[in-house]
Amino acid sequence: MLETNNISFIALSLMLLSFFYYVYSINIKKNLMQFIGSIVLLASVSIISSMLIHNGLLSICLLGLCLIMFKQDSLLECLFISLYFIFLKVLTYVIMTWGINIFIYDLVLPIHDTIYGSDILLCLFLLLTGHLFKNYLLRIKEYTAFYLGIHSVLILIYLSYLITNFKKGSLPIESSIEIVLITILVILIYQMINRILSIEKENYLVKLNNEELKFNKKNYENIISHMNEIRKIKHDMNHMLLSLLDDCEKKDYESLHNHINNQLHRINETQTVDTGNASLNLILASQLSKIKDKNIEFIASRFDDDIPMDKLDFYVLLGNLLDNAIENCTSKSIKKIILDIYKENNDFIIDIKNTSINNPLVDNPYFNTTKEERGHGFGMRSIMNIVNKYHGEITFDYSYRYFSVQIKIDS
Repeated sequence: MLETNNISFIALSLMLLSFFYYVYSINIKKNLMQFIGSIVLLASVSIISSMLIHNGLLSICLLGLCLIMFKQDSLLECLFISLYFIFLKVLTYVIMTWGINIFIYDLVLPIHDTIYGSDILLCLFLLLTGHLFKNYLLRIKEYTAFYLGIHSVLILIYLSYLITNFKKGSLPIESSIEIVLITILVILIYQMINRILSIEKENYLVKLNNEELKFNKKNYENIISHMNEIRKIKHDMNHMLLSLLDDCEKKDYESLHNHINNQLHRINETQTVDTGNASLNLILASQLSKIKDKNIEFIASRFDDDIPMDKLDFYVLLGNLLDNAIENCTSKSIKKIILDIYKENNDFIIDIKNTSINNPLVDNPYFNTTKEERGHGFGMRSIMNIVNKYHGEITFDYSYRYFSVQIKIDS
């Protein structure tokens, strides 16, 4: 049977943790529902553990909880994340047990091989294989403080049962107060960790935004530079025609031939493309030199309709899509980029595909921004931000040696 002191301690600990989470995360309904489910599960596990069931049941339940919380990921990722959180549980359990032995109760709690044997092997396995899961560890970094807080409170509850069993009687009121104080201390530590992570995240976002602005500014300047070059050619056209007329009147056919060849060469250097849309033509023209330098075949469909986006957003979005396609066009035999822009029902659709030897979705199925080199990561982040701004959808696919990105925006 559960003793009154233990039930009170469970209730108080869960109330404290629930209140803390309510203060900091009540605005996120999804997280709140997950937390309520976690509390119910953890409370059930605590009650079962109090009946002297093996500690392994606790690990199994935590693993199941993590599988539920990360069900949108692959099974391999879920298992690794679950094992990672169990590692935190084991580590915290050992530290707290030794701390209570040395500083509080002055008694020896036996560490059973049957409880810790598999957990120690698990920790060694995680340390050896952690480098294979760097992306997953980065993804769960923001959850670590929250789960560490839950595990700490859960472990303190479990320790109270161990202490009660060793004393063979009710948990003294003094011990209950000490454990409650430790629980409050754990919550305060969690608050501090949460703040540190929040500040780090804000600083990282500020840095990322600054780099993103520089990257987008460079792309926009390339477009403006190309547009100015076209304007210059148009401005010089009048002088060129007058010069040709003068050569004709003088019957200086050699000079006429040279002038025409020079102008043709200049026009060829300033490449243009005609899709039926002026804004689209301007963006594509600014990228043609890079496409030509890499010997990439470029195909663009005609689109003579209105673009349901702010012009600058469209420049940045399509410019970044083309940059990524050019960078990832890695096929040695056939290098090709196909751009198709059209409207279907009420959707404005941008579909761009490029030949690629490797499938980039194998290592990064959600195409998260994990690269740190200048340019590529910020470009993908800009694409995501603009798609979210217009409440659109973005999908990635790889088939028949083509990697494709499709964006749908309500027109």
